[in-house]
Amino acid sequence: MNWKKLQNGSDIRGVALEGIDGEHVNLTPEVIETIAKSFVRWIRNTIGCQTPKIAIGTDSRLSGATIKNAFIKGAVEAGADIIDCSLASTPAMFMTTVNDDVQATASVM
Repeated sequence: MNWKKLQNGSDIRGVALEGIDGEHVNLTPEVIETIAKSFVRWIRNTIGCQTPKIAIGTDSRLSGATIKNAFIKGAVEAGADIIDCSLASTPAMFMTTVNDDVQATASVM
């Protein structure tokens, strides 16, 4: 896997569904699980939180549920707690990290 091909600024971008001419699927569930595990490890190493609470939301793309479920699986296996925000906007996901009632360590869209 060429991980650099998934990097787009501060985002991870790739192809999650078949059907785009000339493109192959590179955001498989296995890749997403690895990304989630690495994200949990990065949180631990960066802020020292041993059991991060990660809020995860999706947009309305057809691939949303598959990506979300794979991320949750990887993050939980790595020791994170998950808040499933279901269909949500990017600003709403940010708010999970600053809202006193939620107190997410990080969020993923």
